[in-house]
Amino acid sequence: MTLLLSSLVALILYAKYSQCDPFRAKIIKKPDQLYPLFVVQTFGRYPGFTGLFIGSVLSASLSTVSSGINSITTVILEDIYKRISIFPSISGEREALISKILSNVFGILTTLIALLMSYFENNISVIVYQVVGSLTPPILSVFLLGFFAPR
Repeated sequence: MTLLLSSLVALILYAKYSQCDPFRAKIIKKPDQLYPLFVVQTFGRYPGFTGLFIGSVLSASLSTVSSGINSITTVILEDIYKRISIFPSISGEREALISKILSNVFGILTTLIALLMSYFENNISVIVYQVVGSLTPPILSVFLLGFFAPR
């Protein structure tokens, strides 16, 4: 569904800006600014719509980031800390404290990475595809070896 909606937005943007490229016309500095420009130019005359758009993008991002932080905190607490700790059975209060500390650390790291992304020339999609493209073949080869190789 995400791919379908992203493709639909890309087609709409292509149809609107096929005659005049705002990037080449120096209206925007990065291609990532095209969608917000479209929202401002198309819906800017309606009061509150651009704010609603910004709020929806921020809330969707915050929801995704909070889920990721919660997941990585849980994995590290359950699968790493409890297995290598000299005290595998910890109290609920200590577990909650460790979870809060890990969540804050990963929240700060996520914020720093997001701030650093503004200095890269490529957008986040290109970087993610490069990382996934370099990590997928070795992992796939291990899975295929385990699946097809005799024991």
